Order: sequence, then structure tokens, then C-alpha cells
Amino acid sequence: MEAGLMAVADHRGFPLGTALWSPTSQIALRLVTSDPHLTQAAWMALFEQRLRQAIELRAGMLDDGTDACRLVFSEADQLPGLIVDRYGDLILFEINTKALDREDIRALIVQVLKAELAPVTIVERSDARIRELEQLSEPPEAPLYSAEPVPQLRTIFHLNGLAFHYDANAGQKTGAFLDQRLNYAAASRYAHGEALDICTYQGGFALHLAQSCSRVTGIDASRAALEVAEENLEVNRHRIQAEVEWMEANAFDLLRDWSTAGNTFDTVVLDPPAFAKSKRAVPGALRGYKELNL
Repeated sequence: MEAGLMAVADHRGFPLGTALWSPTSQIALRLVTSDPHLTQAAWMALFEQRLRQAIELRAGMLDDGTDACRLVFSEADQLPGLIVDRYGDLILFEINTKALDREDIRALIVQVLKAELAPVTIVERSDARIRELEQLSEPPEAPLYSAEPVPQLRTIFHLNGLAFHYDANAGQKTGAFLDQRLNYAAASRYAHGEALDICTYQGGFALHLAQSCSRVTGIDASRAALEVAEENLEVNRHRIQAEVEWMEANAFDLLRDWSTAGNTFDTVVLDPPAFAKSKRAVPGALRGYKELNL
């Protein structure tokens, strides 16, 4: 049976609604409406309506100092499996469910994004692990839409007045961690003295800390991420007075050594990657988080 819409009932046969069905996913059903008779045509209309509503809801997050944000949050916007991120005039989306892995859905997404946001480029990205688990098709290499003859895949976007480089062909999933915007601002507001940013990635927290601290050290295990962090530092030099240093290191080993040596900082940001990507990984993840925090 192919993925698609499926009517859902409880054990008594009482109708609960219609869900997106996947024959391969561990999450077999994702409810989208309480209407058990939803047709494909009605679902397409509902999908478009919800997509437009999600975009309208996030319009207030953008201003002169911020031109990037997450526009669609999957289940939170009643669009299971769809994530849409905006980086200035460049928009990326990610499909994570088999029932949305359709050309008519992609065409509808592009149509709405063009109409609502007038972007320069629209690109589909995907996470290789999720693509394998959900048995999704590989997204096209070329952008799904470009307003220019040569597609714009690199840009500079802004969060809280700071500028960041972005490359649609690199980075994690759809790119930067846009959901940290308010945490970035809070860190800048409360930080002081000498600061440490552990798992800095491309310097999001570190550069915000550098607006209010005298010295900032950003640590990450990825040299490629730190190279982008240095580019981000350079483009923000006019706003940053602090001394900023990047260190390529394993956070576990480095923090253990510094703890033994008695090193201290006035402000510490600890924002590690997800350690538990499956239920089986939870015990190890709990040990890892405990050790890092200790």
C-alpha cells in the first residue's frame, strides 16, 4: 500500500479523522484533520491554507535587524513533515514524511512561497538519515526556483543585527539554528566578562556574547564550522569589541582538562548537538549530557 491519506478510527471503529500514512516509518500515522472523509483535493487546499497561515504568523519576527527565521515548524503548524527556513531572499524547505514526497506537493510549496515572499531562490534540502528511515526520494540538486539566471545559493542573513554567512550547499539540515534567535539575544543581554561557548558551530552564540563580553572562546570539533565562524566574525567586526578565539577540540576532553586545571569563566554557554536521535540512544545521551554539565 502506497503512502498517502488514510482514515483513522479507534478500537471501537469510531472515526478519529484523516492522517498521513507511511508504510515504512516508525510514525505510521500523522493526523492532519478530524474529518475522516478528507480527499486528496481537499487536503491540497488545506495544506495551502495552513502554509500561508504559518508564513503570515512569522511575519512579525522579521525587522531591520532580523531577516531570517523558521517559517514552518512541521506538526506545530499542522503540516507534519514540512520545515521551511528563510535566510533573507533565500528559502529552503525540507520534507520528512513519505506522504508529502510528491511532485504536486512540491509544486504547491514553491507556488505559495513565491507568491507570499518573492524569494530569489527556493531550494529543497534533506537529512540523509531521515531520508533513509522514511524511504524518501533524494531532492533535486538544482533549485526548484530561481529568479536569476545563475541561482543564488550563498547569502548573508541577519539575526538580532548581526550578520551571518549562509551556503545552501553546506551546513546541517536546512542550515543555521534559527530557533535560537531569542536565546542568542538573551545571552548577549546577560553575559559579561570572559565567556566560553561550547559547541559553537558557526559562532551564533559566541558572536552575540562578544557584544557584551571582554573575551570569548568558541569551541567546536568541526574545522569547517569554525572556518565559517571566522568569516562571520570578520563581517561583524564593526559591532564587536571583544577578543574572539576559536578552538578546534573535543568538548568532553577539553572541559575535563580545564576542570582539572581549575580554569574558570564568567559566562558559559553549553549548547551541544542532539545526543539522542533514537529511543535506544537515550541512556548514553543522559550520560553525555551529565558529563558535559559537570
